[in-house]
Amino acid sequence: MKKLFGFTGVTAVLASTAILAVSCGDKPQPDPVVITYDIYTAGNEYDESSSTTPVIYLGTDEQYRLEKGYTLTGLALSGTSLYACGYDATAVKPVIWKDGKMSNIAVLGQGKFYDMVAGGNSVYCCGYIEDEGVKYGVIYKDGDEFFRYDKASEFKVMDLGPTGDIYLIKTFGTDIELVRVNATTAGVTERRLISSDVNFVPTDIYVGNQDICVSLNGHVGGQNVAYCWLSRESSPFAMCDTESTACSAAIYGGSFFIGGSIKADGQVHFATQWIGMYAQNFTYGCNPGGSYVKLLKPEEFGLFEAVQSPGQVQVCCDGNIIQVFECNESFDVTAWDIIRVQ
Repeated sequence: MKKLFGFTGVTAVLASTAILAVSCGDKPQPDPVVITYDIYTAGNEYDESSSTTPVIYLGTDEQYRLEKGYTLTGLALSGTSLYACGYDATAVKPVIWKDGKMSNIAVLGQGKFYDMVAGGNSVYCCGYIEDEGVKYGVIYKDGDEFFRYDKASEFKVMDLGPTGDIYLIKTFGTDIELVRVNATTAGVTERRLISSDVNFVPTDIYVGNQDICVSLNGHVGGQNVAYCWLSRESSPFAMCDTESTACSAAIYGGSFFIGGSIKADGQVHFATQWIGMYAQNFTYGCNPGGSYVKLLKPEEFGLFEAVQSPGQVQVCCDGNIIQVFECNESFDVTAWDIIRVQ
């Protein structure tokens, strides 16, 4: 990973200078174009009893420390409000936070929210609600139930497509399926089986203009292996043949990306980003003890990466470090949102 100097503070500032053909030596050059982003990074701290405390950072500063015993799984900025979702780990009840405060939602029964996205003026959560002992995959829109799958299921991850439709990865038993839901009518317009292998666990989905990319972890031959599924392929394929993890997925610049780690020498996981089938080492500047490329987010001016190691999170753009913040050594990154300010 390359190192980029000169970027500090709460926001990430990306500079690009136009390259012009100049016929004479002293023609003045244009000023650099400066793009500023606010970066919200969220996750959970763990104590000795494995109880969680959700924490949200804005830039390098802690912005919100939420209620202990809850687990944060999703984050999205909509308008001027910051939303998060997750669940009460003890009571197994889904929850939404707005600007650091728990929001009352009309949820009947137990359940969990696993992921969150913002689109238009709305915020969507996905997960499951338990009804008479059966789990049903659900989408909540602005705090109210918008869609419920008609069979036992859980919605693990979600993304919005170019048309605004909602794409989800549904699990039940051994099956992993792609489900597309119309954002206006709440009707299912597509179902597609990804795998019927009980050894696969989906971790992220990214919906591009033409392709869909899903990251999965597969248990193969007694070890965990990073996998990817593309909508143009019939089944998931392994990113490597060694112990590894797949945490996140993206499509950017015509290529697919998987963020995760490779376990080297049978001991420590090292942060890795795959571009197609090519693995990039992302351990530069990481604290010792293991590291992961936990999150990916394509934006107009680059691909952002969140790299986690014990007590530290690096935010990168196209492999360049733009921000580093210190955190509790147990802090596990689970969600973020990146908003262009100017």
